[in-house]
Amino acid sequence: MALTLIIITVLFFQRNNGNKVVKQTPDNKENKYSVETFRTENGGWGYIILAGDKIIIKQDIIPAIQNSVPFKTKTDAEKVGWYVLNKIQNHQNPSVDTYAIDSLKISVHLPN
Repeated sequence: MALTLIIITVLFFQRNNGNKVVKQTPDNKENKYSVETFRTENGGWGYIILAGDKIIIKQDIIPAIQNSVPFKTKTDAEKVGWYVLNKIQNHQNPSVDTYAIDSLKISVHLPN
């Protein structure tokens, strides 16, 4: 329930700027952090978390999954990127576990 509320809150304060998604505060001032998505070399998706112009996290595979599997969709990459950014902004460890992947309903297709 709390995770759903966090996701809804984060999605409410986003605006889409091409492939760049910038979090905004309610008074429309941009926060110093942002999340961007990108296409991986193998056709999947990944995300970058920036502090201003500095990359602080670049994730081109789904975290917490044993195999190196990229995100299947841009939306999945964005959801996890915002989840991690929320943890950073709350001074929490930005790690992602399988529970979070399941809770965020991230599509995981392992190669055969």
